[in-house]
Amino acid sequence: MITARSALLDRKTRRAIVHDPVRAQVVARLRDAGITERDIAFALNCSQSIVTRYVVADVPRGRRVAADTSQKINQPPDQRPIPRSASVLLRYRPPQTQKGIAGERERLAQHRAQEILSWISSIELNDGQGLQVIERAGLLLNTSPLKANGEYLFDKNRALSDLLGIWSPKALSAGDRDFETLLSRWLASWIRFWIAQPIVCERALDIAFAHFEAQAQAA
Repeated sequence: MITARSALLDRKTRRAIVHDPVRAQVVARLRDAGITERDIAFALNCSQSIVTRYVVADVPRGRRVAADTSQKINQPPDQRPIPRSASVLLRYRPPQTQKGIAGERERLAQHRAQEILSWISSIELNDGQGLQVIERAGLLLNTSPLKANGEYLFDKNRALSDLLGIWSPKALSAGDRDFETLLSRWLASWIRFWIAQPIVCERALDIAFAHFEAQAQAA
C-alpha cells in the first residue's frame, strides 16, 4: 500500500504528487460521485490518510482549516516505524552522473516492482493471472500521453474516467466483465496516478513480470 512515507515515492516525486492540486481534484470528484474515501484508497492502492489529505486540499481555505483541525483530533497518529528502504528515500538527493542516474532509476524500479507484486499478492492472483494482468496493464500504459520532459502527462479527465469506469456504483453492478481485463485496468489506473517516469514504470513492470514468469516455469 502506498503511504506518504512509501518507498514507492522518492522525495522529489512525493513533493510533486502528494501536494498536487490536480490529483486532489480527481479524488474530490470521485467522492462527489458517491465513492467513499475508503474505497478511493482501495482503488488507488494507497492509505486513506492520503485520500483525506487530497479531499481537504480541494476545499476552500476556510473550510480546509476546520477539516485539518478535525482530522488531527480524530485521527490517531501513525505509530508505524519508517522502513529502512523508505528512510533512505526520505534523504534522497538527485544523482548528477549518468551512472548515478541509471542506478537511481533501477533502485526506484525495484521498489515500485515490489509495490506491484504486493498488490497482486493482496488480491490472490495465481502466476498465470499475474502475468496477464501485468502484460495488459503495460499495454494500457503505453497509450498514456507524455510531457516534453518524457514523463507521463497527468490527464485529470482520463484519470477520472478510468477510475469511474471501474469503481462507480454503476460500473460495480456490471457482473459480466472479464476478470483479468478489469484487474489490468485497475493496475494501470493506480500506476498512472502515482508513477511519473515511464522508463522506471516499464522497468518495474518487467521485474514484476519476470517474477511471475519464473514462478510459473518452476511450477
